[in-house]
Amino acid sequence: MVVEEAPPPEKKSTEIKWSRGLNLDVQGLYYPDKLSPTVGQAHGIVNGEINTSLKVGRGFLAKFRPTGHWDPANKSESEQYWADVPEGYVQARVPLGTGVTSYTQIGFNTFTWGVIDGYNPVDVVSARRYHDPLRSEKLGAFSLVEKLDFNSFLIEGIFIPWQRQSRLPGTNSRWLPRELSRDQTIDNTLFRLPAAHTFYFRDHQEFDNALSSNYGARLGAKLLGIDFGFYYFNGASAVPATNLRLTGSVSALFPGQSPDVIIDADAPIGIRPIFYRNQMFGASLVFPVWELLVRLEGAQTKPDRKAASLPVKTTESVLELEHTFSGEKQSLAVIALVTYSDTEDPENQRSSTSFSRMFDRGVALGLRYQPLETLSAEAFAVFDTRYGSMLQKLESTLTLNDMWKAYAGGEIFSGKITTPIGVYRKNDRVWAGVKLAL
Repeated sequence: MVVEEAPPPEKKSTEIKWSRGLNLDVQGLYYPDKLSPTVGQAHGIVNGEINTSLKVGRGFLAKFRPTGHWDPANKSESEQYWADVPEGYVQARVPLGTGVTSYTQIGFNTFTWGVIDGYNPVDVVSARRYHDPLRSEKLGAFSLVEKLDFNSFLIEGIFIPWQRQSRLPGTNSRWLPRELSRDQTIDNTLFRLPAAHTFYFRDHQEFDNALSSNYGARLGAKLLGIDFGFYYFNGASAVPATNLRLTGSVSALFPGQSPDVIIDADAPIGIRPIFYRNQMFGASLVFPVWELLVRLEGAQTKPDRKAASLPVKTTESVLELEHTFSGEKQSLAVIALVTYSDTEDPENQRSSTSFSRMFDRGVALGLRYQPLETLSAEAFAVFDTRYGSMLQKLESTLTLNDMWKAYAGGEIFSGKITTPIGVYRKNDRVWAGVKLAL
């Protein structure tokens, strides 16, 4: 009996997969209140994004995602046109043994840390474009990322040799606090600001090489149905501090008193962005309790230096509860959020009109309702319980087909002018638009 030897298996050629796509968002945005002739009310905005990727087998990935923004009616020239590359990197995947895989990634990246949408105190790595604080965009920075995936836990280290500068609103933006009449005391001199502010931006200032050699690490683990996260970052604050340049005429002198000089400040007011180095330690938990999904997150942030123009050590924490009611063809998700922030800074040295202050003592409630497969609606409200201001948002989306979606929505700001949300009470707005995915 002769047994023929089976031929050796054919080697499969390395699979190469190329994918690409285009996303367009065309939106009309309108603010009913007119602030001044230098500030716009109606905007026609086009946002575009190209997604391209190349995969070679399971070991190599290249991704390139340029984005563009066009708002020709904007009164601030710096906000009319904008382009960036949030992602443009190559990644090598190498199996190191049973259940262990290494990922090495180099190029332009953005980073999303943490587990909570909206208010996320550990998501501090990427610089941002703050031309609209409620729709900030992350900026891609050249970086090196190393990940070790052990299935049940993940270790990630990042290094950013040259961090990007976050971009503040333009000089004619509605998001600068134009109506706030707040006196400023500098070196025993009281500056009385004009009732309606105009601004210009000065060259930025950098402390402690904040924009160089940023680094951080993240550890994620899953044990007994609980997701753990631990975070550390040392680098530039995503929100720069600001320093005002004030000039004016002396209106009163009080030698030996405090203040000893009162000056009526002139417009425009100069703003200098200050980039400073922070250290952030944070942690997160995600776990189910009965039919609720519980998310917990906290962070402590401390600048490397003490200065009158910089924030001080701050501890932030947030609790999020989510439950989804599901039917045959519809669903309703209910989300509740409670936030708490504590700082070493005396109360009288902290601006109550900073947008981030709405989360000092905050409660938020969100609803996502989908009555049909093609129709969804979201309602969201933030209550600033410390200062008594509120933000409300409503938006609905209709899926027309696989490529087209239409949407419309609006936001209402309420509260006293000296509160984090109320200072923008004339920024109520409505919008409508269409999205195309190719």
